[in-house]
Amino acid sequence: MACMINSDFETVSFPSFPPEQMLWKPSTMTKQIMRVADFIGLEMSLVPEVETVFLHRSEESAKDMRVLVVVNARDPKVRTEIYKREQAIMDELSAADFDFHIIARENRPLGEIVTDAGEVALKR
Repeated sequence: MACMINSDFETVSFPSFPPEQMLWKPSTMTKQIMRVADFIGLEMSLVPEVETVFLHRSEESAKDMRVLVVVNARDPKVRTEIYKREQAIMDELSAADFDFHIIARENRPLGEIVTDAGEVALKR
């Protein structure tokens, strides 16, 4: 799917269901619209250990985005799940250039380790 990132909104597709499970048949023109930050937050919310997600867009280019994912503890299994969500985001928003970072706060207050990280995409 071709994506253009030039505003706060992005065309995002959602999982499709077999026609027999649908009450209506979508046209090929049907699209769901969602803010990029909301989509990123939604994807990362699928990992229960993710506490907060920040999105920072480059001032030079709207397609350059830094995503900061905050978890409490370092855990290789959680990192693997986060990497899967990052890949799903990159696959869906292929026109964007992402720079993902994972921070383990290790029981420290978030304000001690993160300042001015950008727009909050997810906060639990």
